[in-house]
Amino acid sequence: MRIPVCAIILAGGKSSRFGSDKAMFVWRGLTLSARIAEECRAVFDEIIIVRGQRQRPLEIEGVNEVRDIYPNSGPLGGIHAGLSRAISDLAFVVACDMPTFSASLARRLLEFADGFDVVAPHDGEQLQPLCAVYRKSVLPVCAKMLVNGERSVKRLCGQVKTKVVDCKERGEIFSNVNYTSDLSEHF
Repeated sequence: MRIPVCAIILAGGKSSRFGSDKAMFVWRGLTLSARIAEECRAVFDEIIIVRGQRQRPLEIEGVNEVRDIYPNSGPLGGIHAGLSRAISDLAFVVACDMPTFSASLARRLLEFADGFDVVAPHDGEQLQPLCAVYRKSVLPVCAKMLVNGERSVKRLCGQVKTKVVDCKERGEIFSNVNYTSDLSEHF
């Protein structure tokens, strides 16, 4: 079942530890970004990928690409740019470097969205705000933080009405890739 919610894939990072653009890295026949987009495609009506100002386009069919409005502002800037362009009020945000992401997690988190600005999973150790549901109501807070040079997504979650969902049983979904060796060692 498709959900009238936007999926926003954050793919604008510098990938400094990785050594090349993670979003463009081909793993098991697909780029990491395309892998996330394919997982989202069967569920979400709209998919947006947010890229940095200088990164080249990914050109994934059926996926809208947008650029950061506040350049070099990290994931918070990506969330802001994606929400600014999304058609729907709700969006599921996910980083492009989470190869084991499953759209079933998005469905679960969306169940808690009524009455909240953010619905973020907790993996038993920490909040996972780069695999969470955001409402457009966070845009003014995001913009104010970005104008003031603040980039912490966790701080945003502390400033808006946030529902934290226990997702300890899904801990492996939150694993991300920092080095190319992570793909062969952990996935």
